[in-house]
Amino acid sequence: MKKIYKLLAFSLLALGVASCAKEEIGGTAVQDMCGEWYVQVDGVDANGNVTMEDPFGVGIFPLFTYNTNANLPTEMYVDDDGNFWAFRVKVDVNYAAKTFSVSNAVDDYYGILVDVVNGSIVKDGAKSPAGYTADSISFMVAFEDDDYIGAGYWDYLWIHGYRRTGLDGGYD
Repeated sequence: MKKIYKLLAFSLLALGVASCAKEEIGGTAVQDMCGEWYVQVDGVDANGNVTMEDPFGVGIFPLFTYNTNANLPTEMYVDDDGNFWAFRVKVDVNYAAKTFSVSNAVDDYYGILVDVVNGSIVKDGAKSPAGYTADSISFMVAFEDDDYIGAGYWDYLWIHGYRRTGLDGGYD
């Protein structure tokens, strides 16, 4: 009887150890381009020259990039989560070059057409306010319902900033 209890105890212990084995979880197809970003917006002309800094007085706000349900290396979402224009669009990705763009994408929130051009993510391309090295993001966007485009104010809105580091609280 004692042997049965020892055998049962040993079996339970072995089962417990086996169930604790670490399972490797894979990343997404665009994982190096995904994240939470702190960005700002400036109006720019067609050549990328700033014509108006922070034209809407929004300041710095969070923006998100993440994979699509299809989890392909050729597409991802760019989403301001309602923090600026309330837009979310699926963009075309060149994962090797870390670039993205789209023409006439239908916004998921309001159904307006959105163009995203010259989108890029640069590893270690920025410094956070606390001085930490972070990835940078930059792209120009044009919204179908932006009355200032072509009215002498700007041709695009330039959204640019850095990946959230999670360090020191605040905007890092």
